[in-house]
Amino acid sequence: MLSISLFIALLIDRLMPGLRTTSTETLFPRYFRWVEQNLFSRHLPPRLIPLLMLMPALLLVMLGMVFFKITMLILVFYTVIAFVCLEPAAINEEVDDWLNNLQDRESQNSASPDELFSRANRSLYTVVFWLVIGGPLMAVSYRCLEKLSFQTSLYAHDKWKPDIARLLSWLEWLPALISSYVFLVAGNFEAGLKQLRQMPVFNANPEALNALRLQQVGKAVLQTGDRADDYSSSDFLRRCRGLLLRSLVLWLLFAALLDYWF
Repeated sequence: MLSISLFIALLIDRLMPGLRTTSTETLFPRYFRWVEQNLFSRHLPPRLIPLLMLMPALLLVMLGMVFFKITMLILVFYTVIAFVCLEPAAINEEVDDWLNNLQDRESQNSASPDELFSRANRSLYTVVFWLVIGGPLMAVSYRCLEKLSFQTSLYAHDKWKPDIARLLSWLEWLPALISSYVFLVAGNFEAGLKQLRQMPVFNANPEALNALRLQQVGKAVLQTGDRADDYSSSDFLRRCRGLLLRSLVLWLLFAALLDYWF
């Protein structure tokens, strides 16, 4: 059922892009402001602030799971959770924005080609993984933490932000590793496998390792011969988006298999 909800959520996002613009993009910032204004205490140890931010959302998700299961509308609930947590813009609008600003290297709104692989993993693949493995609670927890890492206006953010970054890097480690193997299937298997074998499975900085693995393997599987690719060209960016979309399809198949087995 979770895999079906993922497909429906992506379909809704594709058919009604305005729905995301008017709702989910401001959902998390509004939620964090509400918690800060109504539940926040300056006497709370700074490192407990992320936990305080998570608790109301997780409580709401648990209540929703009970209510929608009783009313036999659990698929609707799963679809809403998937829609809120997934961010398909990472491989759609981000690439379009970069292509439109290809001549303006100083544009603040364009994603670097190297960042697209990491963004796809953070915006899509990691959510798919945790939604199927851990259910709505894990998916919402991950997305809340990821959004919270950008909230620099909250109290003592410099004290708890490194903890969130470290936790996110570990939550993204296994999805990033799986994504690198998915890239092999979706692109140049031999070139990607050669690059993947040169990289460690673990190191002391998982955040950097996740990004480097995705970027290096992603670029390797997109090689079109012996010549070096221009990684900032429009042709490469379009092939990059094609790889990420094919990988998303494979991730959805992977999710469907896990959903069926468990």
